[in-house]
Amino acid sequence: MTTPTLTYFKGWGLAEQSRWLLAYGAEVSVGVTHTGPTFRNVALSSFSEFDKLRNDGSLPFGQLPLLEMDGLKISQSQAMIRYIAKRSGLAGGTLAEQVRCDMIAEAVKDARLGVVKWPFSPDKDAHLNDFVAPLIAKWYPKFDAMIADDKELTYAHILIAEMVSSYNLMFESKGVPPPSADYENLKDLTAKVVGLPQMKEYLESDKRFPFPAEGEICNSYVENVEVVLGRR
Repeated sequence: MTTPTLTYFKGWGLAEQSRWLLAYGAEVSVGVTHTGPTFRNVALSSFSEFDKLRNDGSLPFGQLPLLEMDGLKISQSQAMIRYIAKRSGLAGGTLAEQVRCDMIAEAVKDARLGVVKWPFSPDKDAHLNDFVAPLIAKWYPKFDAMIADDKELTYAHILIAEMVSSYNLMFESKGVPPPSADYENLKDLTAKVVGLPQMKEYLESDKRFPFPAEGEICNSYVENVEVVLGRR
């Protein structure tokens, strides 16, 4: 299998979940031993690059991210996530397991909106208190209960861990204790996933963009998005 290529902006956004799944190992299902992050991370820097992808048919809906894998060009973040999960043996073994994973993944997409919107929020304190806190109050108890008796790792668990890890960084950047400390199952799952050798390697590699807390890193990401989309 050729090395998967993930194309996006210079930051997390809608691509980070796929990066975590690719880092876990896109070749697990064919028995290849993990050797670290097995994907290329391409960050666009100009509108011309983005426009070329739109014009050559790589982006049928005109949107990023883009995953090139197994000779396919896959757009739409949820489709990418599911393809990687199936390719990696993380989508569940039975139809019942698969639909359960998909239900959780859809819920995580809603619960994770605070991560996607964070860099673009002009008031980070208000974003944390008025937008993120209600999301966590709504979703964390449900996720914590759902995974309480789970034994096998699926893509749904990796998505939950990515979300919790992202929110942890968000709260810590403001000097606030992460709310995941109050949810034992979420805390344990996140520690398990980020502690996996291949995940640790990705999280410590240059493929991992820094958390856009505030200031220069955050402003740089927002500017990159605006430039690539031709808004500046």
